This record gives sequence, C-alpha cells and structure tokens, in this order.
Amino acid sequence: MDYMPPAFQDHPEIGFERPSPELRSLSLVNRHIRRVCLPLLFAYLRIDGPLRAKKLYAGHCLLPSPCPKLTRVLSLCGWYFHNPLDVDAVCLLLPFLERLSSVRVDLPDSECDYTKLLQSFYQHPTLATVVNTRSSSSYSIAQWTSLPVSKVICESFHFTYNAISSTRHVYRRENYITGAFKFKRITFYNDDFPLEDSLPLPQFNGLSELTLYMGIRKTTFSWLPEFLSAHPQLHKLWFRAHVSGLGSLLSFEMPSIVHALVENFVVQYGHHFRVDCLGLSRAVSSQQWQVTGLTLVAGYYEPDAVLLETLSLASSAFPAIELLVLEIESGEYQNRIHLDDFAVALARFPSLRVLHLKGLCKLLDDREYWKILRGFDLNDPCRVGALCAKHNVSRCTSRIAKEVPGLEAFYISEQYYRSDSVRGWLYVADAAGKVEGVLKGYPDRFPH
Repeated sequence: MDYMPPAFQDHPEIGFERPSPELRSLSLVNRHIRRVCLPLLFAYLRIDGPLRAKKLYAGHCLLPSPCPKLTRVLSLCGWYFHNPLDVDAVCLLLPFLERLSSVRVDLPDSECDYTKLLQSFYQHPTLATVVNTRSSSSYSIAQWTSLPVSKVICESFHFTYNAISSTRHVYRRENYITGAFKFKRITFYNDDFPLEDSLPLPQFNGLSELTLYMGIRKTTFSWLPEFLSAHPQLHKLWFRAHVSGLGSLLSFEMPSIVHALVENFVVQYGHHFRVDCLGLSRAVSSQQWQVTGLTLVAGYYEPDAVLLETLSLASSAFPAIELLVLEIESGEYQNRIHLDDFAVALARFPSLRVLHLKGLCKLLDDREYWKILRGFDLNDPCRVGALCAKHNVSRCTSRIAKEVPGLEAFYISEQYYRSDSVRGWLYVADAAGKVEGVLKGYPDRFPH
C-alpha cells in the first residue's frame, strides 16, 4: 500500500483495486462466472458506521451469504467509537469474517476505552494486521501498548519534543525499540522538536515513512544519516514547509541527499515557483534516493509559458515522480493555458500516478463557455460559477487522463465563487480516460 502525503488526509486507498461495474455485471452472466467473480467482489468491505454494521450482520451473517466468508480487508475508517454499542457492533461481526487478514480503523485521540475492541482484533484467528489510521495521542497509544499488539501498525504518529521526552504514558525509549508495536509513518516538527540537540532518537519498529516539517528553527540534519541507517525499511522521506509565507522549501538548509537531486532545477526555475513539499523514495535494498513527490506553487502573475517550461524541466530532472501537486495562488490570473499543451507536458512524467490540481482548471482555455450557460440564470453568480467549475474539471481531467497512461487519481480543489470551492478525489476508471467520482462543495440542489 502506498500512502499519500500526510497533508492530504482523505487520500484514496491507492494500491487496492476496487471492483469495477463491469465485474459486477460479469458476475451475473452465469453461476460459473459468478463463482470466479465473488472473491474479488467481496474481498474489500468498508463499513462507515454502526447502522451499516447492523444491516450487514442481519442480512449476511444471520442469513446464508458469501460476503462474510470472502472478506479479506475490512475498513472501519470514519467511526468514532464514542458509544460502547459501536464497539459491540464490530465485535459481533468479526467472528463471521473467517478469512479476514487486515483491518483499517480510526481510533480517535480521546480517552475512550478500546480494550474490548483491541482484544477482539487480537483473538481473531486469521487477522494479521490492524492499521490505526489516525495520528494517535499518548492516551490511545498507551491502550495499544498495554495489550499483546503484535498485529498492530500505527499508520501515522506526530512527535514533539515534549512527547518524546515525557515519562508519562508510553513515551519511554524502550517502548519503541522493544516489542512488536509498529509505526508506519512518523512526523517530526522541527520548531517543536529540536532534533539537533534532542534526546537520543529512538528506533521505530517497522518505520517506512518519515515526514519533516521545516520551520523557523535551523537544522543541519546531522542526525539524519544515522537515523536512516538505523531504519533500513524506511523508503519514503517528505520535506514540508511548516509555516506558510516562509518562502520556498528549497530556501531552507537541506540535507546533502536533497541538494544533489534538485540543484539543477532550483538554479533554472526555482525563482518562478515555490516548492512547498518534496518527496524522496528509495528501494528497500538500495541507498539511492530519487524524487517521487513534488508540490509547485505559482504566483498568479507568472506567464503560461513558464508553467509549461517548468513542467518540462521537472519531468526531465525528476522522471520518477509519482505524485505531482500544482497550485496557483489566488488572484486574477490573466493568462490562459492551452489544455492540450498542458496535458502533453504532464505526459512527459512517465511514472505519474496521482495529480493534484489546485486552482488550475479555470486557467485552461475554453472558448465554449456560452454553450454550457444556455438557459441558465445568469443572475445567480454562485451557481454560474459552480457550473463553470464542473465543466472545467470534467474537461481537464478527461483530457489529461487520456494523455497520461499511468494516471490513477486526481485531487481537485477549484474555487468558483468568493470562498466557495469544489474539492475531492476523482479516479481514472479505464484506459480510455474515463474519470469517475463526485466532488464536494457544490451549492445545494446543484446537478452533479
């Protein structure tokens, strides 16, 4: 499973292929084909609350159904577990999921008692992995480590100096070095956690991703080589600007592994765009790092040619980029970008899988606005803006998806009226460039 940067909390579960509508239709052809399709149709089960859990229990557990026996991955993301009955609903379901191998669950940072739920996870005979997807607090982590949690992975945890030096709860060095409790991702905030003169950094079992938020406090990264050597499974590094307005991330004192990768890009086009995030990756068996994630933020006054030239340079400098974020800062942008040229520029990124567009769709040329506004009340600027945004997003994503063969998903954020904006994930459904998904933020009773 690949994870998106922590800044995008509603990331898609890239890496797990959801059943397509075609597969559902195919399963209805005859019994033999249905028998082949069922394990794929029911392998992934998402339950977004106790009401759905009760319906599943009544309709598929108490009555004959293939669903429980075929489920391998269970997602409980979005639950709050404030009510003990919510925990009971999950505990009631688990024994019927006979082949369950993985659970993804949100355990909030609150002083709730999860003991019964965690014990149910631990006692399940086939369950191998429980992923806590929230940034756990000291209290919730204390509950996890108080149990035999050899199955548990903490997907994300944010550390500050006070947290790691505290003697309360579980913040003791031995709790991270010993035991089977695993941390998937760790975040360090440099302003809150002075890494250069801090306590000896602990070793984190299973750590594969590290995010460093850069702030006003300077750091020489003298600790980083030793930390990387102590965590051979760590294969993703994210560098982020913690406070907006500090300038480009690349204006900070950066480690040598970053300078070697981005020097040429910064010299040629670093003054046109602000780099807010930089992601590095390496193979587990390799010490060679490469840029796989990049966030470029442009001022609205930059000419359109600069954007296309910058994308061309970035694609040659960073051919391994999988995640690209392009953002235009708010303002009246006078220039238009040709959509075909923009799509061709993106096609030069051979490894691109996920594309974030923030404020760009409205800049891509379109001379047929008048067609979509026929019969529409032009005295309602909010709904007119929403209609134009919907049209722009549809045009852009469809054209780009056709041009970039490896693209899997878009994240869109597009302002359409004052502070109103549409946002959310869209997914590339097939090789023909069909894009599916529903964005949030349209006006009430607006046709989606």
